[in-house]
Amino acid sequence: MAKKVKSERINLHQIDEELKSVNMRLHELPLKKPTESTFAKMIGIQYEDQMEQLEKMKLNLESQKDQITSSIKKDTDTFITEMAPQN
Repeated sequence: MAKKVKSERINLHQIDEELKSVNMRLHELPLKKPTESTFAKMIGIQYEDQMEQLEKMKLNLESQKDQITSSIKKDTDTFITEMAPQN
């Protein structure tokens, strides 16, 4: 049980890092969009707006984070219950 909790905490940390990266890109994208779309027009290519894709990634990561956090809490509670002395 302790190994599972440790593994889940590592996964949670990785998801947190990915979420930070996605949030940073979501923050930067509106600032870069006018310049990048103008440049794409100038060189004759289609500008690919990544906002929708990033929003979906963010929702997916937040969902995974919630699931893992819930699992960690449940497994930790189970571990504590099993280790507590029985009267």
